[in-house]
Amino acid sequence: MRLQVTLVCVACILASGGAGAQVTNGIPDKGTEVQDFEVATIKPHPAGDQSSSMGGRADRYEARNVTVKMLIEAAFSMPADQISGGPPWMEQQRFDVTAKVADSAWDRIKSLRSGDQYEAKNVMLQGLLKERFGLVFSHQPKELTVYALVQARGGAKLRPHGAPKPPEKEGRVSMMATGQQDAPVSSLAKFLAGYLRRTVVDQTGLEGRFDFDFAVPIPEDNTPDARDTSLFQALEDQLGLKLVSKKATVDTLHIEKLEEPSEN
Repeated sequence: MRLQVTLVCVACILASGGAGAQVTNGIPDKGTEVQDFEVATIKPHPAGDQSSSMGGRADRYEARNVTVKMLIEAAFSMPADQISGGPPWMEQQRFDVTAKVADSAWDRIKSLRSGDQYEAKNVMLQGLLKERFGLVFSHQPKELTVYALVQARGGAKLRPHGAPKPPEKEGRVSMMATGQQDAPVSSLAKFLAGYLRRTVVDQTGLEGRFDFDFAVPIPEDNTPDARDTSLFQALEDQLGLKLVSKKATVDTLHIEKLEEPSEN
């Protein structure tokens, strides 16, 4: 079952190409090249809770009721279909994670764009997974069925960065939303991949940077199929874009080794 959580400002970049072209993940696995989190706590989450969240304050990383696979997806900016291997428990056991960025590191990170701040903390999360879960992995190119993000008939309806924001419309509560500022279209593709847990490559051909305000209403028939239909319709109505299924060769992450978390 797809988790119903609100995702905000996922601004990580996925480089893309045509069908059969290599698509390389935009975030390097360089956990040792940046400072680690100053302190991190990992605790098992009580059973029976269905809601999950990731985010937290700007100088922290907080995840609630998440699997290790979800943490790996976030850390390497890869949807579920690009991750293979690992023990069964990585998709079953759930944890709460709280990690604080050291003040000295935050002084450097806070001056970055919001998307770059997100990337910096993801790289720190990679280091946490290697240290506390003993994560060992390899990169493997693989052909997958992916979504290509393309312009819909009539063209895109994107707002260039800095253009006036239109009045907000009243409507139903959103099942997912993003408000991204000064971001490329590939950033929107990564946001969609995070929700769908399936690779989305930017093939819109649109250059430049944009301000995205995108919200998907909860359908009356709140089933997985109805939620997907609501997403596809909102994407076309609000942004003039659509998702097309196709084959592409992408960079995937194969989990060679993963251990239960070490003590706090």
